[in-house]
Amino acid sequence: MQFPNSALRLVSFTLMTLTLFFIGLGCATAKDYDLDYYKDGKFRNLADIPSKTPLGYVWMKMNTTSEEWPEKVELQENIILPSAKSEKLKIHYINHSTFLIQSDGINILTDPIFSERASPLTWAGPKRVIKPAFEMAALPKIDYIIISHDHYDHLDLPSIEFFVKRDNPKILMGLGVGGHLTAGQSLEMQWWQEQAYKKVSFVFAPAQHSSGRGLLDQKSTLWGAFVIKAQNKLIYFAGDTGYADHFQKVFEKFGAIDVALIPIGAYKPRSFMKWNHMDPKEAVKAHYDLKSKNSIGMHWGTFQLTNEGRLRPKEYFQKKPVENFVVPENGDCFILTENKLKKCETNDQSAANHKGYSDSQIYRHLHQATRWAELLTQKTCLISRSAMKRHLKEVKYNNPLLIKSPLYKN
Repeated sequence: MQFPNSALRLVSFTLMTLTLFFIGLGCATAKDYDLDYYKDGKFRNLADIPSKTPLGYVWMKMNTTSEEWPEKVELQENIILPSAKSEKLKIHYINHSTFLIQSDGINILTDPIFSERASPLTWAGPKRVIKPAFEMAALPKIDYIIISHDHYDHLDLPSIEFFVKRDNPKILMGLGVGGHLTAGQSLEMQWWQEQAYKKVSFVFAPAQHSSGRGLLDQKSTLWGAFVIKAQNKLIYFAGDTGYADHFQKVFEKFGAIDVALIPIGAYKPRSFMKWNHMDPKEAVKAHYDLKSKNSIGMHWGTFQLTNEGRLRPKEYFQKKPVENFVVPENGDCFILTENKLKKCETNDQSAANHKGYSDSQIYRHLHQATRWAELLTQKTCLISRSAMKRHLKEVKYNNPLLIKSPLYKN
């Protein structure tokens, strides 16, 4: 027996509503904060904007028409592999709002999401159409993770748990977000608070958005952006935001931004999304408000969160190019040279020393090796260290991320 689409939509709506309700029961915060932008148990934006709820979002998705997305998009070939460290400012776009930022020997990961779905459910909710550029195990040791807010496409707990277990990084986030984590060195921050370390500092800045992972915890945790100071450079990570004057406030406080990471997708229909998500035209306005010397578009093409087609954000910039504003594909790597962001040209370890093997071939073998590394980490003893070494030797590629790890000792 086949059910009509309307019935299936109703069942889906009901199940999602129940899921969000019960999740919200365990997530609501009891904390209180003496802040101008916190009142009656809720955080507020700098400007009054219409309130949008998860149920409103689900209802919008059920009652509006979306452009079709492909079920699967292949990663580009010749992806630049991340080195263990970089002294120069280097930025790898992994997927969605996830970047690996490398500078002065430190590694920073933004809003890491490697899960198959951006959802509280494993069987429903936005499903990725393209893989992350790298598997988690292929990334170098992560020193810092920054989390803009607790929505599922930005706070992916399985990804966080992997890096906490492997690297024990410092995790920075807005007030209340740490309540979702079960372990790790977490620091909750309010707007304009700065946390300085030896080689880098982070400022949590305002954004226009919301938070919450269920029906009952809406706006109970703080959302925001980050200004990262490293090597006398300013990197701005916008997180998720609608367009407002907070970009101008960031410029007034810090001056021109060297590299801005700005969301360009998940914006239709504007009647519902305008206040919380920018469209490409507004992203360009943010670029100019920040006086950004270089900007990279993010938050597009991975999960179908809203109604525009997958390539619409990129097509906007193809039709109306903006100087010093690039829209990357998963796996694109950029390096800052003489204040200009340029594409990384070759893999540091591959091109000169491994003739006859393309970067994509090396990449595939690296993924095989990292899967083996995960098995070893889990102490399953299904394969030996020597076998892994032989596998890498067959492609003449000695991956420093594994060679220097405890897996290769003895």
